[in-house]
Amino acid sequence: MTRAAQRSKRKPWAEVSVILLDDPAITDAHLRCFGRPHNTDVISQAYRPDPSSNAWSGDILINVAAAYRRTADRTDAGRELALYVAHGCDHLVGGRDDTPARRRAMLARNHRALVAARRAKLTLDLFARTPARTP
Repeated sequence: MTRAAQRSKRKPWAEVSVILLDDPAITDAHLRCFGRPHNTDVISQAYRPDPSSNAWSGDILINVAAAYRRTADRTDAGRELALYVAHGCDHLVGGRDDTPARRRAMLARNHRALVAARRAKLTLDLFARTPARTP
């Protein structure tokens, strides 16, 4: 069992929202959350449960424009966005990437999470084509 999964078991989750943003919106969110107006790829915010519940909630803010800049095509951008979701989840359960060693370890966990999701046939297909409608 990964350390992220172990940390998550200590923190029951009720809801996690994934919010897709562009550069200006994520820069504004970074300013509001951390007091620094910087562009970034992912921001995760966990919210403590209210006294009547033991379940946490959270938001993962994802910069779609960053994913497009870092990839060659839409399929690769979809994979990059899936990586951002895994990265955001890792942060929500306590993962840190504030040193080079922690960043490498977190990236390895994120990639293992995506491999496990593919094996379980879970996909994040943000760019799937919808079938044409017939009258």
